[in-house]
Amino acid sequence: MCRNSLALLLAFAVAACNSGQVHRYSANTGDEHDEEHHEAHNPSEIVFDEHRQELFGVVCRKVESGAMPESVRAGGHLAASSNGQITLVAPASGIVRFAKGGLATGMSVSPGTVLAVISTEGVVGGDRIAKARAAYEAAKSEYLRDSVLVQDNIVTALHYEESRLAYTNARLELEALTGGVIDGPIEVRSDFSGRIESVRVSNGEYVDAGQPVAVVRAGHLLELQVDVPVRYATMAADCKDARLLTVRGDAVTVRGLGGYVVGCSQNAVDGYLTLTFIVPQTDGLIAGVPTDVWLLPDTGKTGLSIPAQAVIEEQGVTSVFVRLDEDCFEKREVVLGNCDGSRYEVLKGLSEGEDIVVEGAMHIKLATIQAIPHGHSHNH
Repeated sequence: MCRNSLALLLAFAVAACNSGQVHRYSANTGDEHDEEHHEAHNPSEIVFDEHRQELFGVVCRKVESGAMPESVRAGGHLAASSNGQITLVAPASGIVRFAKGGLATGMSVSPGTVLAVISTEGVVGGDRIAKARAAYEAAKSEYLRDSVLVQDNIVTALHYEESRLAYTNARLELEALTGGVIDGPIEVRSDFSGRIESVRVSNGEYVDAGQPVAVVRAGHLLELQVDVPVRYATMAADCKDARLLTVRGDAVTVRGLGGYVVGCSQNAVDGYLTLTFIVPQTDGLIAGVPTDVWLLPDTGKTGLSIPAQAVIEEQGVTSVFVRLDEDCFEKREVVLGNCDGSRYEVLKGLSEGEDIVVEGAMHIKLATIQAIPHGHSHNH
């Protein structure tokens, strides 16, 4: 009797394995889920439920097209600077309104202190920034709508491309008027500690973009010296900004820190020119420490780009995690192009509008490695 029961159980097991039913592996618990509970998209599908996404800080964003500077990577070195002055300028044209308490010579400032706000209200020609923001929001709304409709062939591919171009142009026009600010007030702020040495404008005065507002004497400044190959001499001569890495690995820009370019050496040494910037000494920037630098010219091109932290590299192969639905992801190989230290240009592997993991990708990778036993297959 026992022998017959054992034979019957073995028969059922063989039948189950040969049924051809598709399974997929869960990165949650190591359990298998058949398509009866959750339809499998492909054999490489990864299950990472919403609870774990929240627990490990997994964040997804849609792939978008935008301006991508044709940056150049170079080696940089930080050194103490004897220059202690930094001029804070208006990021956009408009009426300057001093922060509460006003501005006065000798006033102390700290990182993040807002000195003034720029407004275009009351300027001849109307509120240009408000109009640009309204045009941007309208173009963005139409572009996002067409991104969905084109997938169902409700709008043509030509109409979709036109709305995408209109959205890109509206965003670039708004950034040009606001100094790169899409949402929120246009502020003149200090990103370092020091004292106001002089105030160059009056409260309520009209200022042009780039006009000096105040001069601050910083407590500590650093020189960023960048070794640029001589073949990029033209770019170096015109470059006004650069991205560098702090000792913690954070990417910051010279302009974002309130720094500025000093100039580029005229004579090449060993095939390199020296481009020098002045930056405030902040957390993560230490004199005497080398750093990676990406020169950021004002010119560039439009295309798909993704955050650098979204990229997973294994043995020279670059991949990203594409979100298929609420708790399913697919690891997809991508071909990358130029990098500006913060984002990668995407040449192949992704389409505009796809959801990818931009934060927490390493947790999904590690969970996948731990969840799949050696020699285990997703298909049974």
